[in-house]
Amino acid sequence: MRTRIKICGLTNLSDVLYAASIGVDAFGFVFAESPRRVSPEVAGDIISHLPSFVTAVGVFVDEDEGKVKEIASICGLNTLQFHGLESPSYCSKFEQNVIKAFRLKGCEIVEEVEKFKAYRKVVKSLLLDCSQVDEQGWEVAAIVKPLGQIILAGGLKPENIASAIQKVRPYAVDISSGVEVSPGIKDHKKMAQLVKEVGGADETA
Repeated sequence: MRTRIKICGLTNLSDVLYAASIGVDAFGFVFAESPRRVSPEVAGDIISHLPSFVTAVGVFVDEDEGKVKEIASICGLNTLQFHGLESPSYCSKFEQNVIKAFRLKGCEIVEEVEKFKAYRKVVKSLLLDCSQVDEQGWEVAAIVKPLGQIILAGGLKPENIASAIQKVRPYAVDISSGVEVSPGIKDHKKMAQLVKEVGGADETA
């Protein structure tokens, strides 16, 4: 199965169009406090230029339900990604596909599998942010994988993406700072190398 690629923290049309041209599947726009934050108006304009059959993802952290729905409508988002303490009940209130993110802090997360199970019926995917635990996190992600579609994130870059995919075999990978020149500005050469490395890792499956 081909590993899907999501580039997150996008802020300008040039980066988005280039990423789309090399086969990136999903594009993340941050609406929470972040140096990569964009306004709904800017994101909506960029999204209006996206080709068909790609995914526009809005990233939120503990945002008011009504505000999320308003931004999703303005921008034309087809997927919502929640990085805060959003409950399964909260995640079930949206018509778009939902990704629930969890930050892995160590192998003790395996003991919290019941928490992940609570989201299985209301979200499309679980995003596991391994930035604090690196390769140890990949091992944890592989254990959690049977619970559903896993998106692997955190510390990923062209130099380690193949190893991460080979260990976890996730549904998708999510990359932001690993392909940047500066926060919100992407390095086109790094994005191209990332896509090449992902393709190579898939061929070894």
